[in-house]
Amino acid sequence: MLTKLKAHFEFIRQKKDQGKYGIQRIRAVLVETLDTNWAEELRQAAMEIFSAPLFWFSASEIFAIEKPNSDGKRTAPLILRQPAVVLNKVWPNGETAA
Repeated sequence: MLTKLKAHFEFIRQKKDQGKYGIQRIRAVLVETLDTNWAEELRQAAMEIFSAPLFWFSASEIFAIEKPNSDGKRTAPLILRQPAVVLNKVWPNGETAA
């Protein structure tokens, strides 16, 4: 994964994104992982390699995982219980959303 992040970084640093996508500037590369632990590991690794928080990490489990409630029964995933949650800020400045 770090090789992929480095490749994206070089693509942007060399301004190849401007010709490929017809844009002036990329402010962030959004990366969605399966779980928050992996998102945090990737964020830490990216911060060691890149000085600026170009890569922002979030996890799909925030929306899709069923969690047990107080009586032990599993609840529907958050995305089904509160569809408007997709409008919330989940890509905070280079940090994982929790």
